[in-house]
Amino acid sequence: MQEIFGEIKNKCDPGTYNHLINFITVKLNGYKLEKAETSLIKYEMTDSQRWFKMFFISKKLQGLSDRTLKVYKNEINRFLINIKKDLKSITTDDIRYYLACYQISGRATPVTIDNTRRYLSTFFQWLEDEDYILKNPLKKIKKTKFKKTMKKAFNFEEIEKLKMACKTKREIALVTFLLSTGTRAQETTNIKLIDIDFNTGEVKVTGKGNKERMVFLNATALLRLKDYIATRKGDSEYVFCARIKPFDKIGVEVIERVVREIGKRANVNNVHPHRFRRTCATIAHKRGMPIEEIQKMLGHEDLGTTQIYVQVDEEDIRKSHEKYMN
Repeated sequence: MQEIFGEIKNKCDPGTYNHLINFITVKLNGYKLEKAETSLIKYEMTDSQRWFKMFFISKKLQGLSDRTLKVYKNEINRFLINIKKDLKSITTDDIRYYLACYQISGRATPVTIDNTRRYLSTFFQWLEDEDYILKNPLKKIKKTKFKKTMKKAFNFEEIEKLKMACKTKREIALVTFLLSTGTRAQETTNIKLIDIDFNTGEVKVTGKGNKERMVFLNATALLRLKDYIATRKGDSEYVFCARIKPFDKIGVEVIERVVREIGKRANVNNVHPHRFRRTCATIAHKRGMPIEEIQKMLGHEDLGTTQIYVQVDEEDIRKSHEKYMN
């Protein structure tokens, strides 16, 4: 203030200055003047916000895909927005109430609700393992029961229809690649040319958790792939790339869209990348590949998961009964 008054004094005559000082003194009586804070305000993260952030950093380091992380983020965010409590205060009853409301709303199937339970359980178990909370509140919440439906593989007629419906060399290469290798859509997008031995048909795949495994192209798939690569545009290092510059690798959503369009043209219902994976496992099983080798080919940690993928129909059972029981 003294600096301001000094400037006023230099620019005013003594009478005007004294009158102005008296006026300001009267008007500001009882007020306290402080310099305004103009710097950016820094907000401290709460413990819950920090733990939420650290969870995703930890899962990213474990090798989870961006797509999986996005699902976790959406599910956990929706839960926290609805519960409106810090993570230390959340109880088992809070989660039961949330899942019950989700079910009553009619917006989710029992399968979706159980998936939500699994995502939340993974998050809270991580909080417990890291000693951020005393106990995972989902330990007392049992798995949601629902009627399991057998997810069918493509039959041989449908496979031929899909192949015949392909319009481009990239489409037929993709279809035969998925059928032969059983790779996940995300894994398929990440495969580079250097990962493939075009003499033996061996393909190095990086799966979940950054674990590498070897899959194989049969003669048809290898021939189709060579034909596609020889005629594609650009010099992308990735096997399946965009058709226009800058010829980047395609995303999972592109694979999903391409096979869905092929399915529509072929008049085959429910065509998606994972069904090719299931079909690969089923064909391998029908032709005698041991279940343990199918497990390794698919990159499953648990043999039980592989057994779910392998479709055994009544005709298979009948033939086996004739072979082993007669």
